[in-house]
Amino acid sequence: MNAFVPCNGEAQTLLSIIIELGEVVPPALTNPTPLNIANLHSVLQELRLFVINSNFEVDPTEILSILELTIVSTEVTPFSVISVGTNLQQLLEQLLAYVLVLPIAPACKDAMVGQIRPIQISISLALGFFLKGATGATGARGATGPTGVGVTGATGATGIAGATGPTGPGVGTTGSTGSTGAIGSTGAAGAAGATGATGSTGATGAAGAAGATGATGATGVAGVTGATGEAGATGAACAEGGTGASRLAWSTGTPSAYASSSARTSLRPNRRTRRTA
Repeated sequence: MNAFVPCNGEAQTLLSIIIELGEVVPPALTNPTPLNIANLHSVLQELRLFVINSNFEVDPTEILSILELTIVSTEVTPFSVISVGTNLQQLLEQLLAYVLVLPIAPACKDAMVGQIRPIQISISLALGFFLKGATGATGARGATGPTGVGVTGATGATGIAGATGPTGPGVGTTGSTGSTGAIGSTGAAGAAGATGATGSTGATGAAGAAGATGATGATGVAGVTGATGEAGATGAACAEGGTGASRLAWSTGTPSAYASSSARTSLRPNRRTRRTA
């Protein structure tokens, strides 16, 4: 048989059992329900069978003895966290010693040791909780002390804004409809519509007031001459005039201009006796 074997076969089986042990120990000690206790008991039995049937040339006496004690402690009723936890701590010591002397590859050995360490930590935390005891009831509240008079400290500097977080998954539900907003201002007047059809003729309005007198027209054409009127009545007879003065006799000879002038004068009517019709 080779001095070192790869991390497969029996070595891989042991690593798987140690991983399972790390999964069942914490819940069995912190929440010892029947299911969690049964799971721990099952894994411990599996580890016991592996150690008994293993072909590794390592003395299994010490690890088998602590395995038997631990398995028995898990079967006791009521379950004792302190008893089982203490036995598990001793079992992990022997298991660590067993792994360190196994003729396996260093990488596989390191993997096993890395699985044993957190199991030991979980056992220590569980035992510390139970050894400390349950928390007592809360005491009565004390009287309020006097208000201190402290000086207000200076305002600290504003911290740097944090980076924006990533967008959350999915789309949120639509929120409820908000209240109706205020009425907006009146919009601009629209373009004038097309001219409507002509309406029917309205009733005749009342007569208007008389207009002002127009300017005098031009003089008309002269009328036709009227007919001749009837003859007027005959006027009264004038009084007979007096006899005129005798004139000097002209000398014989040719009649002078004066004679003819006198004769013409006698033929004229008397201005004082002339009457108009």
